[in-house]
Amino acid sequence: MTDIIKLENKIVEKAKIIACKIEEKNLRKRAFILNIAATTACEYLNSKGINADNQNSLYKISEFIRNFELADIYVDGVRLDIRATFDGNNFSVPKIQDKYEAKPAAYIVLKFDSALKATQVLGFVPADELQTIKTEAEYFIYNTEILKPIDKLKEFVEKTTVKPAIFSS
Repeated sequence: MTDIIKLENKIVEKAKIIACKIEEKNLRKRAFILNIAATTACEYLNSKGINADNQNSLYKISEFIRNFELADIYVDGVRLDIRATFDGNNFSVPKIQDKYEAKPAAYIVLKFDSALKATQVLGFVPADELQTIKTEAEYFIYNTEILKPIDKLKEFVEKTTVKPAIFSS
């Protein structure tokens, strides 16, 4: 487990600006949380000496997040997706990422408190290690017990070949 990270007001305010452009309530909430998660994860990793950036991230574009759920950041050019959980036991991955072959190299999971005042990085899991099962639901649900410690992320990234992300229009 990692330290508790107090959420910065500037991150929350920026997330509100992006999310407010989305009319549908559930999508707006999801975009808000994922935006906070991705920005916080990026800052957290940088504070730990891991070169993370969100310069080319798509989660900051409300038109994109409206149609395609992604909270992407990059560590040394390797695309990672951030997932949020409130219960700390399970996390979800949208099936649309699989459908459009837009899976990242790995997923990093952050646990939020219910008041949205703090979060905690629970760990990461390489996308290739997740089993996908046939289901009609929009999301694959995974138990957080499969997560690897976040301090192993740098080693994982160093062994990962950067694949160009190709998104169809």
